[in-house]
Amino acid sequence: MISMRFFSMRAFLLITLIFLISWPFKNVMSAVSDDLLINGSYYKKITTMQDLIADILPPPCYIIESYLVVMQILDEMDKRGGADQNRIKSLLEYGKNLENGPEGYLARLKFWSDELKDFENIKDLLVNKAAAPAKEFYKVRDGAWAEAVNAGKREVANKIARTELKKFYEEHRKIVDQIVAMANKEQASLEKVAQEKAASGKKDEIVIKGALYKKIMNLKDVVNDILPPPKYIIELYLVSLMVIDELEIGNKEKANEWFEYGKKLIEGSGGYNERQEYWLKTLAGQSGEEAKIKDLMCKQSTDAATNFFTTYKGNFATAIKDLNLVQARITARKDLKNAYESHRKVIDELVVLATKTYKNIENEVAAKLK
Repeated sequence: MISMRFFSMRAFLLITLIFLISWPFKNVMSAVSDDLLINGSYYKKITTMQDLIADILPPPCYIIESYLVVMQILDEMDKRGGADQNRIKSLLEYGKNLENGPEGYLARLKFWSDELKDFENIKDLLVNKAAAPAKEFYKVRDGAWAEAVNAGKREVANKIARTELKKFYEEHRKIVDQIVAMANKEQASLEKVAQEKAASGKKDEIVIKGALYKKIMNLKDVVNDILPPPKYIIELYLVSLMVIDELEIGNKEKANEWFEYGKKLIEGSGGYNERQEYWLKTLAGQSGEEAKIKDLMCKQSTDAATNFFTTYKGNFATAIKDLNLVQARITARKDLKNAYESHRKVIDELVVLATKTYKNIENEVAAKLK
C-alpha cells in the first residue's frame, strides 16, 4: 500500500500554493527581478519540483489506485492455502481511505468544485462527468463487492469486479484522458500570455503570486491530481494483474492487448524510459539535496523499476505467451510484487526529500518578495 505521506504531501503542496498566492502585494512591481516572474528562474524551479512530484505521486482524483486495491484483494483471495485475512482487511480499509480520507477522492473533488471557477469546461469534466462513474465505482465497491469479499465469495467478487467495477473504471479513465489534454493546452496558452506580457513590460501581471500565476498553478495541480505518474510504476503493476485476470477468463486477445499497453508504459512516448532521460538531463549538475533527489529519482527507484521491467518482459511475458496462468500468477506474486514494493519504498523517501526542497524554494521566493 502507498504510505499516508503521499496524502500529507498533497496537503503541503496546497498550503504552499496558497502561501505563494496570498503573499502581500508590494507597490514596487517595476523593481521586481525577472527571476520572480512567470517563466523566470524561480518559476522554473517551482514547476520542476511540481513536475517531479507529479511523476511519482498516485493521483487522488483518478481512481487507478482504488482499482489496483480491488485487484490486489482478488489476487489475495485466490491464493492456494488460504488468503491472508489481515491483509485483506488492511487493503479494504486503505481502499476506503482513498475515497473518504482527508486527501482522498471525495475531498479533492470538493476542492476542485470550489477552485476551478476560471475553467468551467475542465471543472464540468472533473467534478461531474468523470465523477459520475467514479462514484458508481465506489458505491458498488463498498456495497455488493465488499460484502462478497467479507463473505469469502471470490467468484461473486470476481464477477462484480469484471463487470461493474471494470466498466465504471474504464468510463472514468476515458474522461480523465480528456481533462489532461485540455488542462495542458490551457496551461501552455497562459504561459504564452505571460511571455507576451513580459515582452511588453507588464511585470505586475506576471509576478509569482498574481492572478495569472494562480491560474497556471491550478491547471498544473489538476493534472497532478489525475495523471498516472510515469516514474512510479503503479499503473504497470495494475496492468500486470489485469493481464492475469483476462487470461483467467480465457480472453487471450484482451490479455495481450493489456500486456502490450504495459510495454508502452515502459518504452512509449511519455513512458518511464522517456521520463528517465528527461530527469537525467533536468537534474544534471546538482549538488547537496538536489543531487540526492537525482540519485533517488534516476538510480535507486530506477534500479527496482528495471528489475520489474526485466521480469515483465521476460518470465512474465513467456508465461502469458504460453497461456500458463499458474506461472504468470507465481511470477506476479513473487518477482513483480517484490520489485514493485522495493520501488515504492524509494518513492516514499523521494517524496519526503522533494517536499523539503520545495519548501526551501518557497522560502527563497518569500525572502525575495519582501
